[in-house]
Amino acid sequence: MIKLALVGNDCAGRARYLSRKTLPANYMADFTILGFVVDQYPAACSLLTRAGYDLIDLDGGADITVGSRQEIGAIRSLLTSHQIHCEFADVVDTLYQA
Repeated sequence: MIKLALVGNDCAGRARYLSRKTLPANYMADFTILGFVVDQYPAACSLLTRAGYDLIDLDGGADITVGSRQEIGAIRSLLTSHQIHCEFADVVDTLYQA
């Protein structure tokens, strides 16, 4: 099983979501959490739940459990077909990694 993030496109929400995640000891190397950044977070959660996806609700976001990489495209298509703008990206882009 693969866990992907689902977060809104606001920095405050992503910060709350990331505060629940554990950083590896050497996070200044490569550290990524892939997921969907959406413009309508509540609508995206509702749509994905109705479509049968397992969402784990966290402060500031959620984790989506998927069975394979192929579901990434299916989720993106589902969201965009319901006029929810989404971007599949690294949601840790706000973390300083120097």
